[in-house]
Amino acid sequence: MATESRIAFSRQGWYIRNVEIPRAALTADEVAREAEFFSYGTNDLTQTALGISRDDYVKFSKRYEDLKIFKADPFAVLDQEGVGKLVDMGIKLGRQTRPDLEVGICGEHGGESSSVEFCCRVGMDYVSCSAYRVPIARLAAAQAAISGEKTETMRTVWRFFTAEWQTSPHLCGHFAGRFTRTS
Repeated sequence: MATESRIAFSRQGWYIRNVEIPRAALTADEVAREAEFFSYGTNDLTQTALGISRDDYVKFSKRYEDLKIFKADPFAVLDQEGVGKLVDMGIKLGRQTRPDLEVGICGEHGGESSSVEFCCRVGMDYVSCSAYRVPIARLAAAQAAISGEKTETMRTVWRFFTAEWQTSPHLCGHFAGRFTRTS
């Protein structure tokens, strides 16, 4: 089994795997044999997937912007074409092994509009972010819900938007909003 991500137990006694490096996402089917919950640490996953440290990126980000290497700062907006593929693949692989796998995102991407919409679209159960980003995440969920698409995913986003936000028992004191899915 992949050992490259941290293991934790929540207050509910769940076995949680923090998915923070590409190999953990690529072997998610194996990891899900033991883990009941995946928490994607997208800040660390972004650094390891792109091979760029967050601290060093600021030194050359202007050049990358000029060359249009990234659509936006990948540490502010989730890189859906690269890192997002790892996340999506990991969710699908994990749920092939454990269909009831709980999945969420931990980090500042959970409070950025397009990242919140992405999380819902790929089937995450929650997003978490710092308290000051909660209004942004709720607004992003509401905008996705009224975007005109009447799929179950968008109805789920609306339930997420109206849900109470609370300190997450699974994460490092971040505030979490849960997507509620109907069967």
